[in-house]
Amino acid sequence: MRFLDKIRKALHFNGRDGMVFLASLLVASIVWLVTNLSRPYSGIVSIPVIAESSIEGHSERSANAATAVARCHATGFVLLRNRMDRKRKPVRVRIDRGDLRPAGGDDFYLAAPAINGYAADIFGDGTIVDAFVSDTLRFLFPAQTHRKVPVELVHEVLYRPQYMSSARFGHRLWRIRPDRIHRPGLYLHPVPLRRP
Repeated sequence: MRFLDKIRKALHFNGRDGMVFLASLLVASIVWLVTNLSRPYSGIVSIPVIAESSIEGHSERSANAATAVARCHATGFVLLRNRMDRKRKPVRVRIDRGDLRPAGGDDFYLAAPAINGYAADIFGDGTIVDAFVSDTLRFLFPAQTHRKVPVELVHEVLYRPQYMSSARFGHRLWRIRPDRIHRPGLYLHPVPLRRP
C-alpha cells in the first residue's frame, strides 16, 4: 500500500482522477481493438460442410460433415469468430450433382477445382479464399429407395365480383372475397353434380 500511496502523491492523483484515468484507458482499449479487428488479415479457416444434392437413388443430404480448410483473407472479426467458434454448426451447401464424383458405393467427393465455385457459400461473402488446404471434400450419401416429401394442396378460386360474393357448396355457405375465402366448419360435404 505504501508504494501505491507514494505513486498517487507523486502524480497528484485523488480518487476521482483515478476513475477518469481508468475509464479513459478502457475507452482507448476498445477503440484500439475495434480498429485493429476491422483491418484485413490472412489466416487458416476450417468450416464443417454438409452437402445437399439431388443424386438419383441417394438421400438428398449427406450423412457426414466434411471439413473445408482454406487460407483466407478477411477482417479480424470474421477470422476471430471462425477460430473461437469450436462447436460451430455445419454449413449446408447445395452442390450440383455434376460436380460430385463417385468414390464407390455411397461415397462421393468434391474435387479442388469444383470447391472454388462454392467458396462463397462455405466461407461467407466477406471472405476471399487464397488457397484450399483440403484438396477434396468427401461426403456419404446413403442409398435411398423412397423419400418423404411434403404435399401441399393448392386451391384456386376465380370469380367476378358482380356475379358471386358467396356460394353454397354442399351444406355450407362460403363467403368469397378477392383476398380470402372463408368457410365455416371443418368438413366439406360432397357437392352433387348436376348436368344440364
